[in-house]
Amino acid sequence: MIRYAGVRSAIDGSIARIIPKATVKKYEDLMVKARMNAGAMTYLISAYEYAIGGAILIVLVALLSYFFAHAFWVMISSAAFLIYAIAIYYLFTLPEIRVKEIKHGVEYVMPDALAIAYSLSLSGVSADSMIRELAGIKELGEFAKESQRVNSFMFAMGYDFLSALERSEKVSASPDFSRFVSGIRLSILLNSDLTAFLRDRLEYYRRIQENRSKLSLDSLGLAAESYVAVAIAFPILLYLTGSIISIRNSSVLFFAISMLLLVSTAIVIGYFTERIRGEV
Repeated sequence: MIRYAGVRSAIDGSIARIIPKATVKKYEDLMVKARMNAGAMTYLISAYEYAIGGAILIVLVALLSYFFAHAFWVMISSAAFLIYAIAIYYLFTLPEIRVKEIKHGVEYVMPDALAIAYSLSLSGVSADSMIRELAGIKELGEFAKESQRVNSFMFAMGYDFLSALERSEKVSASPDFSRFVSGIRLSILLNSDLTAFLRDRLEYYRRIQENRSKLSLDSLGLAAESYVAVAIAFPILLYLTGSIISIRNSSVLFFAISMLLLVSTAIVIGYFTERIRGEV
């Protein structure tokens, strides 16, 4: 057991020496923002070990398939390599994927979170109590988890409230949340009106939502025009063309193909129409 631990330590040390320092630094930042508990070096060593072990396994699969299933060895080896490539890509990009998920999750609920924060501020709730309230609202998702991190800095790590806000601003994966806690911190330091800040940020995000809704409607209108041209007018044109060709050549082949295309288009249109009705 002790010998195994020594061998494992030697392997980990060898792998750690080949990992670039810039990569370690990058992953340290990503791991903190992604709220992943593992250290960057530990995560990278494990990822490299899985990559090396997986490469050895792929070679063994290729050799075994070549000798025992020669007719299918190319297909088996290709499938195994594809699975290996996807798994390794996911393993090395998992922190970045997690950061993007947090960023998107906070952005999605930001207007709702600001509305709640503004209401609490109007009611005279202090800034630290407001953060605690936001952290307890599970419906806010990633925003609530980022708020809980502020509380963790205070109660688990001994930060005062302003220092916890500053730390959260630096390590948050979401620029929106960073601006939120930064605004609260500056409002306290400058003794300015926190309620006014929250109101301004709420109006700002409402304007963004209105602009996005307008842009979405414009894009939907363009998509509808394209949909009519491609999915409706074009199949009908093909149907008419096929009918004319069938009549002139005394053949039903072009007519049958055109009718099949028209019926298929109608089925697709009906399916998506029902989905849209269900979502409205």
